[in-house]
Amino acid sequence: MKKICLLFGAVILFIIPSCASLYANELIDQSTPLGGDGFHCGVYAPYVAMGFRPTLNSLTKVEIGLFRNENSYGTITVSIREKLYGDDLTSKTISVDDLPPSGVYDWVEFDFPDIQLNAGKRNYIIYTQNNGTKPTEDDA
Repeated sequence: MKKICLLFGAVILFIIPSCASLYANELIDQSTPLGGDGFHCGVYAPYVAMGFRPTLNSLTKVEIGLFRNENSYGTITVSIREKLYGDDLTSKTISVDDLPPSGVYDWVEFDFPDIQLNAGKRNYIIYTQNNGTKPTEDDA
């Protein structure tokens, strides 16, 4: 079976101060560089989590470095949780069709309803790919 996956890489967290205007004052709370070593997820690893400790109390969106394999389909959901196996505090789902094409690794924005977090307390970004990949003739 041909291994078809999405690449989940670097992450940027956007935080706004709770008293600031929603879009004019977005701040980058944490970031990692785009590119470099990432890891594959999709058919063989449909769930990925990353812990983080915000330095501010409000989270507005997350950007993740991703690209799409030509046979990928379905949706991707990114959610924020206080506990790894807890309930989602907020989430955003997009179509795999909205990702950059195969081999073009770029930032993908998950702009979800804003939430209040406790600065310094561990939270989790949860990435879930639904539906995996389309079968190809090579899979037969």
